Amino acid sequence: MRTFVFLLILAAMAPAQAGWFWAQGDPLERSAWHVTSLEGRKVQGELTLQFGDDGRLMGRTGVNSISGSYRIEGSSLHIGPCAMTRMAGPPELMDQESRMTSALDKVDGFKRRGSELTLLSMGAVVMKLRQRDAD
Repeated sequence: MRTFVFLLILAAMAPAQAGWFWAQGDPLERSAWHVTSLEGRKVQGELTLQFGDDGRLMGRTGVNSISGSYRIEGSSLHIGPCAMTRMAGPPELMDQESRMTSALDKVDGFKRRGSELTLLSMGAVVMKLRQRDAD
């Protein structure tokens, strides 16, 4: 009987160990990312995104903070609406911030492979990110 119970417990744990529950839920939930490229260009400064467990998104655009909502449906990712602080910074960082917010507005899909995340718009790459705790 003990062997049967032990095997039953192992069988119940196997899907979780194999990542089955992760694959069934929100694959971005509770994850934090560094933006490594934006529209094919390397980024300057600290650009981050963090996906909460409540459908909320937070981040840094290099100058300002951004927050909003996100929703995943299969391989589709919908971001927004978003709000942002309004501090001024150097022109090159303000331009990059504008490109980042514009890219986030266009995001309609994503691909995640381990510690790498790619945000897509109509199948084209708009942003590449690396998981923060993977650095």
